[in-house]
Amino acid sequence: MHGPIGRVERLAVLLVITAAMFAGLSAVRFHPDESHWIGLSAPFETFFTGRVLDPSWQTREDRYMMAPMTYYVVGAARRLGGWTPDALNAPYDFNRSYSQNLADGRVPVPGLLEWGRRGVTAAAVIGLYASFIVFARAAGRPAAYVWLGLVLASPYLREVLRRAMNEGVLLAALAMVIWAAFRLLAELDRPRAQWRQWRLAGWLVLAGGAAGLAAQTKLNGAIAGFGVLAVMVLAAVRYQMSARRRAGYLMLGAVILAGSETAAFFASNPALWPYPPREIVRVVRARRQLMTAQTMRAGDAVMPTLADRGRVVPRRVFHDFALVPGAWASTWLVAAGGLITIRHLRRWLNRRNDNHAIVALAVIGAVVSAPALLTPLDWRRYYLLPVYFLGFPTVMAADWLARRAWQSLSAVRARL
Repeated sequence: MHGPIGRVERLAVLLVITAAMFAGLSAVRFHPDESHWIGLSAPFETFFTGRVLDPSWQTREDRYMMAPMTYYVVGAARRLGGWTPDALNAPYDFNRSYSQNLADGRVPVPGLLEWGRRGVTAAAVIGLYASFIVFARAAGRPAAYVWLGLVLASPYLREVLRRAMNEGVLLAALAMVIWAAFRLLAELDRPRAQWRQWRLAGWLVLAGGAAGLAAQTKLNGAIAGFGVLAVMVLAAVRYQMSARRRAGYLMLGAVILAGSETAAFFASNPALWPYPPREIVRVVRARRQLMTAQTMRAGDAVMPTLADRGRVVPRRVFHDFALVPGAWASTWLVAAGGLITIRHLRRWLNRRNDNHAIVALAVIGAVVSAPALLTPLDWRRYYLLPVYFLGFPTVMAADWLARRAWQSLSAVRARL
């Protein structure tokens, strides 16, 4: 595993990411869903003033559809800009035109829209920064800087991650899951010392908590917990121990992980408090109904069969939105990077390297990206996670090719 980056360099990277992501924020094309996330962000004041038992949590029409983490981020940002709940717009009416929604006060005014976007963009900055730190440990600084340059220059990512919607917030939560899983694996490799078990439990609680917050940003974010569980299983295989001890380790870890994820999920959303088992069933049912309604009104964006998805999804992921232009180049680089990643994973399992960062990044990234590949809707933002996480093997393959080319050139020069 590559060494850590110094504090001054980390600070410089953070400043560059911040400057690049906030530049031209007002020029991002408006999406009607931004009206929803901004106009319904009043739960920020309710939650953070301690009114968690306020009846409004139970009377909201969207109580089973709300993802409060995005409301909290948007609400915190707009309050910093001086925008209080009484200044919020009404939610967008998709049955009416933009001009009609604008006339009815269903489109946020420019200042309110700008501050809502600043909150989500700040969350995206955290996600990009944490991803950079982990990837630098996994593949080295040159590869990490190439990846960062491609991400910051990507029109697709700059659009999706900077709107006042939940994608930027989701990325931040998932990046925290991956970072905590990486630190968990690194802690396992340290010599046994005082408080070591507590530190391991702490990283596991952080990973589970971040997964719970990801689920309260977008419901399928909950699958990040299964990614952490997969990392734990791989760790149990890597370290030599008896079957009984391995089973005990996995059982205890799964309990801590599930407990922390569940606690974060319910604690962050008082609308689910009266009777959590019943409420989560209703949340899943409401989400299924929403997906059905969206599919019915999506028109040409619907992909009803697996054949349709097999035709459209690869084109979107490997061509239209890929970090590297050109479908063939992107596809081959991802394939080569996948083989390189598998090789690293095999060596890690055999304890021939200590690249914990690539294990956390590859395993959790693959798990959280998979559902997006099965989406029945051809909507741009739904491809965020596969596009984002496939950028890592893309750059790893390019880095490997560059190193091989340099070695070949050096060998030729040495013979001259």
